[in-house]
Amino acid sequence: MVYDDFSEFVTHFTKPTQFGSAYQNQISICSSRQLIAANPFGIGRNKSPNTASQQCVCFSEVPLHCLTRIAQRRSRYGIGFKKEFVRSKGAMPIWYVEKDSSQHLSIQKLMSEAQMNPLLGAHAIWNLTPFIDVPGNHPTGSYRFEWEREWRCVGDFAFSELDVAFLVIPEDLHLSACGFFREARDANTGPFYGCPYIDSNWDAVRVAHAVREGWPHNYM
Repeated sequence: MVYDDFSEFVTHFTKPTQFGSAYQNQISICSSRQLIAANPFGIGRNKSPNTASQQCVCFSEVPLHCLTRIAQRRSRYGIGFKKEFVRSKGAMPIWYVEKDSSQHLSIQKLMSEAQMNPLLGAHAIWNLTPFIDVPGNHPTGSYRFEWEREWRCVGDFAFSELDVAFLVIPEDLHLSACGFFREARDANTGPFYGCPYIDSNWDAVRVAHAVREGWPHNYM
């Protein structure tokens, strides 16, 4: 059964960095065919003795016709995958545990016990903490991002161009992006992405049409 508030896809959004614009970073990721887990996430990101075990690649499960809510915080550029593919790589939805709830206090207790354990890095709790976030009022401010429906994968995330379900790019750049990948294919200098391109501002009808019809053949 298909639900319009449920998605079979997850999307990784790029953002501007010191290395380039969100678009340039998207192109770089597509060229390298790898997402780098550069930052630690989750409830144990500042507590685990092995920071690398908390470093993740992040995705959103927000339905494709609602991507604009993520784009407003990140950028209008992203890479989409089917859920079954990211699951096969170890990705999964994160668990939002309310601050100061009994579950939150239990997880904190387990982390404290793990920190006192001589085998700190081997404790099983650190396998769970990257997938746990704590919404609520914190000393640094309110944290409420359950609406992102976030998924995470620990470690770098490699893929091929055939694994990509779609690219999120503003509509006015579809032709130029396609031209870039086509030139890379013809010169044998990089991968060609023959998946659909969608705009994060498109409504449900346009997104469904693009995903259903696949690659716009007139761009080829």
